[in-house]
Amino acid sequence: MKNEGDPLQPPLQIRSEGKTVRLLPQDIIYLEAKGEYINYVTHTKSYMCFKRMKAAEDELKAYGFHRTHRSFIVNLINITSFSGTELVMRDNRTIPISKTYRTSFMEVLQPKPKEM
Repeated sequence: MKNEGDPLQPPLQIRSEGKTVRLLPQDIIYLEAKGEYINYVTHTKSYMCFKRMKAAEDELKAYGFHRTHRSFIVNLINITSFSGTELVMRDNRTIPISKTYRTSFMEVLQPKPKEM
């Protein structure tokens, strides 16, 4: 049973600037690849971490994150609007949706109705 004030999801640990940082998944808005590094963007700060996007994608999939582009992974709860080619995040950042990831991303946002 969760008590009021308890985190909704267990924190993730990343290494940023020589420190181990604990981030709650619900506080992460999106991830952006910068070469071999990933920038974890939260509501209050950004954290640069040495990690591959595939590893981050696998780690965050269970928390409601989805890849939209080779350089972006987004937290679905932080999307305010979207079209077929881009989406707008809670911090007003526009994130591209590439052709490679468009179909799977749209299926996540607009699931097909179940047949009876």
